[in-house]
Amino acid sequence: MAEQIFHRRADERERRLVADSGWLWGKPPRQIAGNGPACVKAYLGPLPVGEAGYSFRTRVPPSHYRSFFGVKGAVWDEGATGVLDVPGLRGHVRIPVEVI
Repeated sequence: MAEQIFHRRADERERRLVADSGWLWGKPPRQIAGNGPACVKAYLGPLPVGEAGYSFRTRVPPSHYRSFFGVKGAVWDEGATGVLDVPGLRGHVRIPVEVI
């Protein structure tokens, strides 16, 4: 099966950082005042035409799927297989990605 494609809405600076490093970072959700577990979030499918951001693939399967403001998304939770802590930055996690 082909790897699934995901996307993030972001500015050019973030796109370059992720493309150059090969890592997509995440932190605790804002909705719960930073008290929840850190996670990486993205929307399902390629970046829509005309949107600012980037599409990517990862070999790390999402921990679960959910809706973000009515759009289907994926979440990679802290502690899940393949989701790594960011060295020296407490409360942040990362997954390896390939920007496409």
